[in-house]
Amino acid sequence: MRHLLARLSIVVLASAACAVMLVLATGLAVTDFAGASDNGDGSRLYCGAALVPTTPQQKSDWMGGVIEFYEVDSTSLQTCQDPIPSAALTMLKAAVGEAPDGTIFDIRALGWFYVAAFAAVTAIAAWATTAAALWRVLYLVPMMAPLANTDFARFLLSTYGEPAGLLGTYAMLGGTAGILATTPRHRITRAVALALVAGGGLFTVWAKVAYAPVLIAAFVVCAVTAVGLTKSADGWPSRIVGPVFAGLLIILGVPIVQSGVQWQDRNYADGNVHNLIYTAVLVEIPGAAGLLGLPREAAQYAGTPIQTSALDKPGRAEIAADPQEFRSRAIRMLLVSPEVLSHGLGLGLQATQGRDLVYLESDPWEPGAQFVNKPSTDEDKVLSAGQQSATATSLGFWLGRMPLPWLPAVLVGIGLAVGLLGLLFRQLLASSFAILAGVAAATSLALVAAALADGYFELAKHVWLASYLVDVVALALAGAVLMLPPEAVRWTRGHRHHGEAAPRHAAGSPPAAPAPESPPAAVPVEVGHGPAVTVPASGP
Repeated sequence: MRHLLARLSIVVLASAACAVMLVLATGLAVTDFAGASDNGDGSRLYCGAALVPTTPQQKSDWMGGVIEFYEVDSTSLQTCQDPIPSAALTMLKAAVGEAPDGTIFDIRALGWFYVAAFAAVTAIAAWATTAAALWRVLYLVPMMAPLANTDFARFLLSTYGEPAGLLGTYAMLGGTAGILATTPRHRITRAVALALVAGGGLFTVWAKVAYAPVLIAAFVVCAVTAVGLTKSADGWPSRIVGPVFAGLLIILGVPIVQSGVQWQDRNYADGNVHNLIYTAVLVEIPGAAGLLGLPREAAQYAGTPIQTSALDKPGRAEIAADPQEFRSRAIRMLLVSPEVLSHGLGLGLQATQGRDLVYLESDPWEPGAQFVNKPSTDEDKVLSAGQQSATATSLGFWLGRMPLPWLPAVLVGIGLAVGLLGLLFRQLLASSFAILAGVAAATSLALVAAALADGYFELAKHVWLASYLVDVVALALAGAVLMLPPEAVRWTRGHRHHGEAAPRHAAGSPPAAPAPESPPAAVPVEVGHGPAVTVPASGP
């Protein structure tokens, strides 16, 4: 009973700590909150919830601040032709509820809704991690602590898909921590943790199809997890439940991925391919324009995204006529150029340091505000444009000004290596933190690779979720290091206990002679063919 009360107390405290961190980081409880302004993606979401911004232009993108108030107007659904199929839209609809037309919706209501969801996930994960030992709730620290960073928390007050992706990834990591903190004998707890992993993976890819690597990570975690079905909790029956969850992920995940890809193809097919070719392929591979079948003049526009391109730009019409074919050509060209791929991954990992996304204002919009971002110098203007990857020159300038450009790549590399060591030496106290670091590192690297499929435009925003995972890697590695002293103490105690059980003779002296075995008091002896009789044993 006492253990149960202790677990409940930890669950409540962990959940409350998560909620408080998010509220403080976003300023939800005050008027001057921190959110993320719209770059044009928001309208794809809020129109599906029958919301109209209460600005004079009835728009939210590039208004110079976060739009706080929206009016519920069901007639707006008639002009919302193709809302994005996203978990973020479902969260927004849930926050709006059944509000009638004319109701003013405050974006902070969505923020509170997300806070409640994060707190609920934390409670489930805390319950799972404390099943075997209360201290193992510390496995949640690497995934929870980055939420105190406003760069991540402020997206909860936005109409992007990113906050839903962050929530799903948080759930996937929480379930993974629950698995690492238990054994196959914790049947119910591990089943709950598996559900958290699978649900988190599905929710993340539902938020944004570009977050499919999180779904893949969830699949791998489920597939290798054992849950005891027999009294011994081992053997082949324990290998059934995890793969069943992995199979359900495929069954439920494939339609979600297909829906997201089809939506992208309907709305951004030529734009995404254009940015892949012009901001990445033409920049990285000399002579790529001719090899792709584009006019050679297209090379002069290398580094310019479609958002800043003229309609008569060389090559734009060709790509728009058959975007799928040009995407296939570009990807084949990249696959045969491993040095270009590695360089792109390096840039993507480096861009995770731009998680502040300063070109997306955080302050609430006020009448008369404009998107000016007010950089004080020309250098600041170039840095702001570079973070948005507006041109190849500004992107290079922004990346070149980073103090430690190599740090994310080093952290991910160490995380992968340490994660592998954690799998090999599972009996160590540090192994759980190590494996968590490995999962986060592999997922972040895959997210960066997925982001490169659309080129370098808005690279910092596209790797925003990967930047959260890089922070998780760093904190999990720190946790593994902190586990080394307790591991040394445990090893020393075990070694001392072993020495007391079988003491060695002093150095330089001969070993003591073994004590003679005492003979049995009596031994049975068979006489002839009759029954055995017992006779006294002879002495030494």
